[in-house]
Amino acid sequence: MGLDHFVVETDPSCEDVRFLEDRLYEYNVTQTGVDDRQWLAIFLRDDQQTIQAPAFYQKLGYEVFAVLDEHPRSHQHAHWHKW
Repeated sequence: MGLDHFVVETDPSCEDVRFLEDRLYEYNVTQTGVDDRQWLAIFLRDDQQTIQAPAFYQKLGYEVFAVLDEHPRSHQHAHWHKW
């Protein structure tokens, strides 16, 4: 499958979203064996809607071993490892 088959939509149809949700749910059932139709969403947000995780990971003993600047644009992407 070439990249021409991928489409980014900012306003997908309800049917498309439901199709995706159902496929993700089916996959999770096959991986976990849990079929309870319960939703789970986890959000980490501060007042600016950003994740401030470095101090959290450092407290757990993780260290940054690589940083990608401008990935995504105007941001940094840190790679953490626990030695």
